[in-house]
Amino acid sequence: MKKPTADEQTIALVDFDSPGAYRLEGGAKLTGEGGGRFGKGLRLERASASSAVIPLSLERMPDEGTFEFWFAPDDVP
Repeated sequence: MKKPTADEQTIALVDFDSPGAYRLEGGAKLTGEGGGRFGKGLRLERASASSAVIPLSLERMPDEGTFEFWFAPDDVP
């Protein structure tokens, strides 16, 4: 699968393979190469109540706008 890129309608694209505008808190960390769908992934630890902050300020959402992300939870025994 080809890695997504920003197009003319993209407001923000966060790529964890390179430094970007995000902040990891409470034990959140990046995985190694291949840990995400297209490269590195974001690892959130429930026990640490970790989070990732991605600053995005909009006056209003565009009519055709959507928020999109890929999420793959761990298996829970």
